[in-house]
Amino acid sequence: MSLKKRNKRSIRFNITISFALAMIIIAILTFVLVRFVSQEILESTTSKYLMSAVDSNANKIDYVKKKSSKSKIRKDIVIKYKKGYLEIDRDFLGIMHDVESGLYDENGDMLYGKNPLADEKKIDFVPSFSTSRIYKQKINGKPYYIYDRKIVGNHKKGLWIRGMVSLVQEEKQLMDITKATAVFLPLVIIIAIIVGFLISNRIIRPIRKMETVTSNISKGSDLKKRIEVGDGKDELTMLARDFNEMIERLDDSFEAEKRFISDASHELRTPMSVIMAQMELTMEKERTAPEYKAAMEVISRQSNRMSTLIDNLLDYTRLEQRAQEYEMIQFDLTDLVRSICHDMKLVKTKNITLEYDVEEGINVKGNQVLVSRMLQNLIDNAYKYGNDDGHIWVTLKKSPSGDVVLSVKDDGIGISEEGQKHIFDRFYREDTSRTHKKRLSYGYGLGLSMVKKIAQMHGAQCLVDSKEGVGSQFVIIF
Repeated sequence: MSLKKRNKRSIRFNITISFALAMIIIAILTFVLVRFVSQEILESTTSKYLMSAVDSNANKIDYVKKKSSKSKIRKDIVIKYKKGYLEIDRDFLGIMHDVESGLYDENGDMLYGKNPLADEKKIDFVPSFSTSRIYKQKINGKPYYIYDRKIVGNHKKGLWIRGMVSLVQEEKQLMDITKATAVFLPLVIIIAIIVGFLISNRIIRPIRKMETVTSNISKGSDLKKRIEVGDGKDELTMLARDFNEMIERLDDSFEAEKRFISDASHELRTPMSVIMAQMELTMEKERTAPEYKAAMEVISRQSNRMSTLIDNLLDYTRLEQRAQEYEMIQFDLTDLVRSICHDMKLVKTKNITLEYDVEEGINVKGNQVLVSRMLQNLIDNAYKYGNDDGHIWVTLKKSPSGDVVLSVKDDGIGISEEGQKHIFDRFYREDTSRTHKKRLSYGYGLGLSMVKKIAQMHGAQCLVDSKEGVGSQFVIIF
């Protein structure tokens, strides 16, 4: 059956049918097994009864040379045989478990007993085996077990006992068992369908809840809805938990994207508003050449601001969506940190002094371009928010546990406790009366977000420790 056809049926229907089919197969196999085992048991029991009866009759035959008075008293049967007589217990003809026995000589002539095969007193089979055999044979359309046994003893040579028992009764019992099983089988099937329906209904219940939640989310775009999850550890409960976690991540992602779009729009709107206002003001009337030049400088400055922001947005988007494009290789982090610090030491912004202490021979696996940008962003931030005549300290060393620790510390204006919770968020810039004016002129709140993203791409931790008016320290632990 194709997947397309199966999908047209409900899961409950498929589970019910599958369970019912499984139970039907089990019932049929049980039926076959019961019939086979019953037949084996009945035939085995009948053959044992037959052999027991024939063996018992074999012990009821004695050979004597002369007739004795005891045989008359016991009313035994006396038959002339060779040079003497056979004394046969009168119980020889007693039917034991429906077994009929006959005594034959070596020529197949019946000496005494019953021959259910035919009316004549002679059988057309002369045993060619050594002592005994048992076999099944159909006679006149009826099944029989036949047991031929040689009588062993002095002067009994050539004597045989043939015992026979009809299997008609056994087959009747087997047929009764078959009928009872056949009657029971439809009942099993009905019960299987009912049980399958109940089981499927119980299995489907949490799936229905999941379907309801997903449908509500799909129709209403409400990612706040969640599936009610209990304390169980079954597969469906785990699936529901995973689904809730997935929706949670999607919700966070969508919220982050909304904030990103909103913040990006806000950041772009400011320079665009300045450009449009400057153009409208300039075009109101004829201006002098210096006035036109001043207007063009404002427009150029705001255009550069927009271009820088767009470049930063593209860089951040590439980090978010194309992280696999950056090749990770083993490289010398010591040389990289030393070279960056040497170059950025020449900046001399606000007369800030940059010092660095780098341990030799430290290698990590990563992307040199990304690690360079991460360190440059941290040092650039330290310059932006440092005090005049301040200091920046960059250190690189290995911890006793073997971790690689890269630290950038400054004695600048610091970050508030609340600001430290959001400092790595995109477009976040701490907005306080003390720092707003100064920070508004710097960056777009993407630098530290990129620092944390690059650290995560390298499996590193990004930590911050800061105090307002004292300074900040950013630590990257590989």
